[in-house]
This record gives sequence, C-alpha cells and structure tokens, in this order.
Amino acid sequence: MYSHSLKPSDHWLTQPKTWVEFSRVLRTDEKIWEPFVCKSHHISKETWEKIGFECIQTESDFFTTEMPVTTTCLISNPPFSRKFDVLDKCFHLNLKFALLLPSWVFASSTFRKLIKKYGINDLSLIIPSKRVHYINPESMEIGKTTNFDSLFISRRMIEPGIYYL
Repeated sequence: MYSHSLKPSDHWLTQPKTWVEFSRVLRTDEKIWEPFVCKSHHISKETWEKIGFECIQTESDFFTTEMPVTTTCLISNPPFSRKFDVLDKCFHLNLKFALLLPSWVFASSTFRKLIKKYGINDLSLIIPSKRVHYINPESMEIGKTTNFDSLFISRRMIEPGIYYL
C-alpha cells in the first residue's frame, strides 16, 4: 500500500464495473501497472485479469518505485490526498497513464500549473456513464453518497479528447 498516506479518504476502492467500463477505450495489448493497492484487497488486479488484461500491482511506495518494465501503462485510483503529487510524477516521467480522480481536479489551479510546467497538450478525459461510488475497504460496502463526480485523466493511452463512456 502507499504507506505515506494514513488518511481515510485515501483508502477507498474502485468498483469492478468502473474498470470494466473504462476497459472499452483501451487497446487490448495493454499491460497495466497498479501501484496503489490495499494489501488486503486486490479488486483492481482481479478485475483486470478477469476481463483479459495483464496487471502487475506493486505495494511499495509509488514515489520511490519505478514502473515495472513488463507493463505498458499505469491505471489506478490514486490516494486522494496525493493526487497532484501522483500527476506530477506521471508528467515528469512522461508515463502513459489513466488516473481516476475527482472531476474538479481538471479545473484546479494546481492542475493548470502542472500542465504549464510540463507543456502538456495531449490529455484525454474519459467520463464514466454514471457517478462513481467507491467501496469502503473495511466493510466492503459500496458508498451511495459520493458527493463528487469522477473522471479519468489520461495521457498517451488514447487520442487526446473528451470521451463519454
């Protein structure tokens, strides 16, 4: 797990149906790196493999871990409190990635600063068909009162643009 984070908001899991829906925009030969996992739950890896994608998960600290050489992209729901740090590393390393984030991140001043810092002009926004509700890792119940919309911010995985699932 991402040991640097102890905040409860960092530990919510993504429902399998969100990954399945997102998979419709992926090339079938992608090999996924999932660096943000809970040690007791492997929902994303299990889901990716069930629908035919190879998925390597790492439980080490993302900020000191290199992307495994056997993977082609990073797809994850990063820790909420470190979302901008994760984006910064992805941009800095020119990674091929898709991150599930609150939609307001795209319009934030911090995000705009990152875009300018790295000269980014090739992003894709992938909007799920419905509001994403996350899984509480302790009870394994799906929260029904998520008070924000989520989207995937992606780079170098599909043609730049806005996609509605």
